[in-house]
Amino acid sequence: MELIKLGITIAVLVIFLYFKKPMWMTLLATSITASVVFNFGVVKTLDIALESATSVSTTKLVVVVYAIGFLQLCMSRRNKMEHTQTALSNLYNNQRVNVMCIPVFMGLLPAPNSILLAAPIIDSACEGIYDNKQKAIIASYTRHVPECILPTYAQVIIACTLGGISVGSYLIFMAPMALSMLAIVYFMYVRKIPKESGIEASGTKLANTKLLFISIWPILVIITLVIALKLEVYMATIITILMVLVIDKFKLKEVSAISSTALNIPLIAGTFAIMLFKDVIVNTGVINTIVELFDKLPLPAYIVYGLLLFVGTIITGSQAMVTLVFPMAFTAMPEVGVILAVFLMSIANGAMALSPTHICLFIVSDYYKITHKDLVLKAIPIILIQMVVSLGYYLLITAIM
Repeated sequence: MELIKLGITIAVLVIFLYFKKPMWMTLLATSITASVVFNFGVVKTLDIALESATSVSTTKLVVVVYAIGFLQLCMSRRNKMEHTQTALSNLYNNQRVNVMCIPVFMGLLPAPNSILLAAPIIDSACEGIYDNKQKAIIASYTRHVPECILPTYAQVIIACTLGGISVGSYLIFMAPMALSMLAIVYFMYVRKIPKESGIEASGTKLANTKLLFISIWPILVIITLVIALKLEVYMATIITILMVLVIDKFKLKEVSAISSTALNIPLIAGTFAIMLFKDVIVNTGVINTIVELFDKLPLPAYIVYGLLLFVGTIITGSQAMVTLVFPMAFTAMPEVGVILAVFLMSIANGAMALSPTHICLFIVSDYYKITHKDLVLKAIPIILIQMVVSLGYYLLITAIM
């Protein structure tokens, strides 16, 4: 019965996506549907909505979304991303390097709309070659590769802690998998982009290296504050914005204009809607039903936990499912070790590329003026290849070890 209710909820989600409704509207309607079919009642539904909207995690996420948008506009006003592209072109004269490296670099920054800082470079390199849907999947997929490997992301720390494995060993074994992800998007899309930018290189290596640093120093500062000083992303971003305003000599009139432009109401509404949808689904308890269902499947344990993580992550997001699945998986298969964590995290990473709870997909779709469905359809072939590669990698390492 619980699965039928979940099916009705997902059907509403699919219908709204099919008719290309805004993400905030889609997830709000889906959340209301879930609260009705799971018999929450008005009081409980309002309690969940209030708690979700006012929670610390939601507040921090909204602040980060706004702050990164503000920083993006500041950098745009000073042509920093254009200068970044110029510096990289002069250093390497290879648009493929630009398209692959800049989104991955932005992925070092654990903020949902950091990809917007790299999007102009992707737009420029792909102009006349790919449409917005293809540009969006290149931007989204490459930006999220670091999420499965770097300990700046909460789910990586949670996975290593619950799996009882060291971050160092996880990094070593996950590195080939991360490189394979980049190889997938390279061979499917990036290799078709002309290497040469068509612009004759100018300036010395030293001068272009300096230009590159001057262009991306705000991102370097945020990453340093997060990794070295362990500040939260919202605080690191606010500090960096204040530095940018002073160093780049922004006038009060400019700051006022940027402040209003950065207030993207549909994006912020979508952020609240995503958090509400996640909290509503968690409160249904349907994940426990899914766990019981998967436990009965006549499949190898690692496949069962992989499928459970994949389905659950699409529904509720990776962090909650990693927390749920990893203790069970490592209790059932303690002898497998780090490669089990790598396999499961690769699965979770792929599932997040399809999840309606993943705010980054909403941000990328909004930027490229496409729907969530458009982005998911482009992601599916890549994710299927990623799943096959991760399974092969798991079987190879377990056979060797």
